[in-house]
Amino acid sequence: MNRNLVLLPSSFRNTLLIALLLVAIPAAAQQPGSISGTVTDQSRARLPGVMVTLTSPALQTPEITKVTDEGGTYQFTELPVGTYRLVFDLTGFGQLVREGIQISTGFAARIDVTLTVAQLAETVTVSGESPLVDLINTRGGAVLNKDLLQNLPVTNNYQDVLNLMPGVTFASPSPYGQIAGGGIGASSYKTYGVDRGPRFSATGGSSMTSMIEGIETRTGGFPNFATVEEVAVRTYGNTAEITRPGSVQQLVVKSGGNDFHGRYEEEFMTDRFQGTNIDSTLRAQGIKDPDSLRHFQDFAGDLGGRIIRNKLWFYGAVRHQNNVGHPGGFIGSAGPDGIYGTADDVPGTRLVTLLDRVLKLSYQMTPKHRLIVFADRDHRFDHEANISRFIPHESANDSDFPHYLNKAEWQGVFSNRLVGTFMVADSGSNIHQSDLTHPWTHASTLDLTTQQVTGEGFGETDSDDRYSKRVQYNGSLSYVAGHGLIGTHEFKIGGNVFLSTSTLNQWSRPAGDYQMVFDSGNPTQLKTVNSPFSTLSHRTSQGVFLMDTWHIANRLVANVGVRVDHFHLYVDGANKPAGQFSAAASYPRAEAGKWWTVGPRAGVSYDLTGTGRTAVKASFGGYSDDETEFFLQRFGPLAYAVTTWRWRDLNGNKRYDPGEVNLDPNGGDFLSVTGGNQAPSSFKLPYSYEATAALEHQLNSSMAVRALYVYTTTKNELEMINPLRPYSAFNIPIVRQDPGPDGVSGTADDGGPVTLYDYDPAYRGTKFVYNQWGNRNGAHNDHHNSLEIGLTKRTTGWLSGQTTFLATKHHRWLTGYPQSPNDLNFPIDETWELSYRAAGYATGPHRFNVSAVFMILNGAPGQRTYLFRSLPQLGTLTVPIEPFGTRRGPIRSNLDLRVAKEFVLERGPRFNASFDLFNALNTNAAWVSTYQSGPTFGYSTTIASPRVARFGVTFSF
Repeated sequence: MNRNLVLLPSSFRNTLLIALLLVAIPAAAQQPGSISGTVTDQSRARLPGVMVTLTSPALQTPEITKVTDEGGTYQFTELPVGTYRLVFDLTGFGQLVREGIQISTGFAARIDVTLTVAQLAETVTVSGESPLVDLINTRGGAVLNKDLLQNLPVTNNYQDVLNLMPGVTFASPSPYGQIAGGGIGASSYKTYGVDRGPRFSATGGSSMTSMIEGIETRTGGFPNFATVEEVAVRTYGNTAEITRPGSVQQLVVKSGGNDFHGRYEEEFMTDRFQGTNIDSTLRAQGIKDPDSLRHFQDFAGDLGGRIIRNKLWFYGAVRHQNNVGHPGGFIGSAGPDGIYGTADDVPGTRLVTLLDRVLKLSYQMTPKHRLIVFADRDHRFDHEANISRFIPHESANDSDFPHYLNKAEWQGVFSNRLVGTFMVADSGSNIHQSDLTHPWTHASTLDLTTQQVTGEGFGETDSDDRYSKRVQYNGSLSYVAGHGLIGTHEFKIGGNVFLSTSTLNQWSRPAGDYQMVFDSGNPTQLKTVNSPFSTLSHRTSQGVFLMDTWHIANRLVANVGVRVDHFHLYVDGANKPAGQFSAAASYPRAEAGKWWTVGPRAGVSYDLTGTGRTAVKASFGGYSDDETEFFLQRFGPLAYAVTTWRWRDLNGNKRYDPGEVNLDPNGGDFLSVTGGNQAPSSFKLPYSYEATAALEHQLNSSMAVRALYVYTTTKNELEMINPLRPYSAFNIPIVRQDPGPDGVSGTADDGGPVTLYDYDPAYRGTKFVYNQWGNRNGAHNDHHNSLEIGLTKRTTGWLSGQTTFLATKHHRWLTGYPQSPNDLNFPIDETWELSYRAAGYATGPHRFNVSAVFMILNGAPGQRTYLFRSLPQLGTLTVPIEPFGTRRGPIRSNLDLRVAKEFVLERGPRFNASFDLFNALNTNAAWVSTYQSGPTFGYSTTIASPRVARFGVTFSF
């Protein structure tokens, strides 16, 4: 949309919207459940005046009573997760009871009943007939309740839990026993083929919508899944309540209750019960030790109950984790010979600790008004952050990462037709990263051939502090209208305000703000950074939405809505002190942009047979990919910027000395600058469209199947460009020989000639460098087609589980904004991605339980590249040599198993002992490989952790 559509002062706009929310008593984004239906007699005539009573342990009030309207319909909304009981009463008819109705997050259960004329004072009770097919909502995904989370062999980190969700795939294996691998936004993942991992952020600021108790957080964090009542992930068809595309993860924390309840769990792993999955192939690549652990301990305890019965409930929890492990290929020291990559390398270990504390209070002020207060504090310390197979201990850093969440939420019921909620919350983190405890003796080095790094860390997050804070106001007002000419309507209006700030302090490195670049041990380049500097970034957003759940007919429901959002991103002005390679300077406030976006949403659900067991659904939506305050950390003249120069080691000591590089940015040694990105006036936010079609069918009282098609496309995707050095400037063709996979010319695997394009020397220097974000044109939009088939078995009797198969066809541009002819070499991904997963548990005799989680994916695709050297202006250039997908890694699979025995103690407490086996098949397939021609071509850089056992004990009451 036109970014100047409406011009209002931001302070006025925020005040106006908050006032609107307060008047409307707006609601949190955490989607509650509902129960509705129609009551008829045996002749199918609708019955008004039926008293419907709802009870559940999840309700703080003893019961909720409604009376059917003139059309015989009733509805209970804003229901928390739980199991419910309905009682239907009408004079002259027999009482009917429906019990065991399970309501998960956002699930709309339609319970239609028929009352019979009373013979005597009879009551008919129907149990175990809880619906599995949502006949109203057209959004979809999956829900994991606490029973599944507690009974499946998972390590209760974020990636492990999302791996159980249909439509979600990760680019790395599950991080068993690795606390650092399990935070929000810690890993790159896809939702129906679309990459939804961290965007434009060195700190894990994620593009996915993650909510804990309705609090939206993007600043990392490590949720305590032992506190979770339910995890709901909506992977498609999200309504106008949601701004961004992709999945929405909602964690609902347990509440207190009229009865006291608690759970205390201790789990541990050690290397004494761990195998090895390093074979001769991996040893030949220099991997001596797998990605493994030395010691892992996880304690979690909680307690919930009442302070005042039916009035004031409390819930509190604590979790402490401690992990000492060895990331695969990570080197602690180079050994006696002082050379990395040789036989005497000493494997390194990584220490990570995490402490999490949770408190939740629920206060039923009156039968119709409720207040919820929630607080969460987690604190992670990582002694070996920013490491990899080629980044050793001396080049790593320490990361201290406290994170917090707070909220106060008010829920109100004003009549049988009008309900609303209002929430105010804040969240944030304070990250301190330093390498002062690591044994570097010189500035950073990098070898282009081996990719080996030594010396002080040179990464963007190796020496900095990052502070973020986000205040949010969320809310909505729901109104159920009466019967009209065409059906009934349930209107929902609401909105949100987000006020976010992010501070980045980038410190100078004690060993020097530079990295020495070698090629097979020969000095070739010097990279310098613009440290030190400090920035304060701001992001404000305001959004409103309107939704209508339109019951057109008894079997046909339409969900329509629209949301309008306004975003404003800017960076405060600042004074930069002089650094080793940067001058002191003052910078004014930098505007990233202001945008208005509109997101239409529409969906339809049709009860195909009229029995409530089969639904045909379709949906369409437009979603704005709003950039966060983390985007600003790479925007503006004070963003982290790396300048690359030619380096001649004049004295041959293989260390940079002043005078060995001409540091004139317009001189002959200048090669390139990355970072310090600007944004032109035409900058637009990426925008995604999604269309879905689904068929859902309930097979029996506990099992349902779903076939789903999802199409997604994204326009205006962002890429970094340099408009001052145009496409036409790359007019110098250079023909070089492809040396083949081994990277050595004159051998049997050599390929043919490759034409490279260098730019005209008239465009040399920083006066022709202006890095900015640019939008792709319509010819370079990505799109993905996905087909998914799934089956769900609800927990009943002795068995529970779910299984899905997903196939996605990609059309993804690897370079969507060509800036030179070099970008036209094999720039597109048109591969297939296939995955299958299954998870479930069974209860056997004598209270023995067995459970399993299985996953298999086809090999990760890739393409061979080569780093061409000694180009007159560019210096070096990496060029794809073959189409993407020519290279495929091996099929990746994983099986986790659990056996548990439960003991029921006197008066009801339970004791459980469990034994888990992770990676039971001990697979070592490469999840990530390097395909750059050279001595490490085809090397595995990421493999699964080896088979390891976990022991656990649990006491609950």
